[in-house]
Amino acid sequence: MDLLLALLAFLLSITGIVGCIVPVVPGVVLSYAGLLCSWGASYSQIPASTLWLWLALTLAVSVADYFLPGWMTRRFGGSRAGAIGSAF
Repeated sequence: MDLLLALLAFLLSITGIVGCIVPVVPGVVLSYAGLLCSWGASYSQIPASTLWLWLALTLAVSVADYFLPGWMTRRFGGSRAGAIGSAF
């Protein structure tokens, strides 16, 4: 089971790194899922407090990633349609 979790953690982490470049793939969330998979293995020494900290950072980055472009578009003079378009 540890080998499966390690392989899944590796694949999710690599996909998360790719997702930080490719806009369609949610990179931060996939990287956190890889961290959770590695935490589930018996060899893991990651404390639960670290997981909670990374969860908070993952949520903050994900919210900023989806809402900040539209808000910044409107803030710097873009139209409503431009703000909606920047969110997608």
